Amino acid sequence: MEKILVTGASGSLGIWVLKYLLSENKYEITAIDIKSKETIKKLKPYHKRLNIIYGDVEDYALIDSLVKEHDIIIHLAGIMPPLCNLNHNFGEQIDLLGTENIARSISFYNPDCFLIYPSTTYLYENSSKEISSSSPINYNQDDYFSGIKEQCENIIKKKLKNYIIFRMPFLMEDSLNQHLYLFQKNTEIELLSTRDAAYAIVSSLKYLTELNKKTKIISGGEGCRINSTSLLIKLLEIYGYRKNILWNTFFNTFQYSGNIYKPDKKLIKMLNYQNDTISSFLETLKNQYHNNFFSKFLAKIYIKKLERKMKS
Repeated sequence: MEKILVTGASGSLGIWVLKYLLSENKYEITAIDIKSKETIKKLKPYHKRLNIIYGDVEDYALIDSLVKEHDIIIHLAGIMPPLCNLNHNFGEQIDLLGTENIARSISFYNPDCFLIYPSTTYLYENSSKEISSSSPINYNQDDYFSGIKEQCENIIKKKLKNYIIFRMPFLMEDSLNQHLYLFQKNTEIELLSTRDAAYAIVSSLKYLTELNKKTKIISGGEGCRINSTSLLIKLLEIYGYRKNILWNTFFNTFQYSGNIYKPDKKLIKMLNYQNDTISSFLETLKNQYHNNFFSKFLAKIYIKKLERKMKS
């Protein structure tokens, strides 16, 4: 039975990865994350079915001991925007140093270990054409998140002989998602659901030889393409006017331009992961959120403002 280590296991992507791994019923799974009330609560339902370790991926001794014992590492630990772009050093400490530590440990103690790493599609230059895996890398230097992801990719490629890098857009989650407010207004974007991202990662375990040393785009497909302002309007209709809109209006220092991605038909067929759409994602959200009158009233005012800007 193969042994799999999942870092950042209590995150939205990590939880779905754990669910799909457990559904396979053929892996010995270890989940690692920082100890907090939130992580303990999220991982508690799984404590009888996998090994749970609370610790830091920057802990040399801990990572060395875990790497020696595992065949595959799914490395999800990291800091996402907007937090990552507010503090470059914070992103480096969590994501970059953690990745360096894992790669160092693999190269020293278990060189046959296989690493699966989710990177970002925001490494690519902004384009009106469909982006493919081989498209040029050209991101804004103020985008610390993409810069750190590029450094992590380079470390993995330099030090490891067994790895897959999946470049992904921001994920549609089943809860209120700050990432969906980080785009420039009125730009075409393509997203990916958290469930589909996790399914692709777990499905790739069957094709490690074919995908070894590959960098691939995992994206949602045509059903996950939408105008960023249209999406924001739809989210306002569901969520109402919430404080994260104010936060992004006054404090977020960087917004992403949109891209759409060329379908990798072979990969899509291999991993069979494009199951969700923006429409299905929004339907799920509608059943989760109920807003008060004041929140809805403010949302309607903001929606009218956005609609006027789209027409102008």
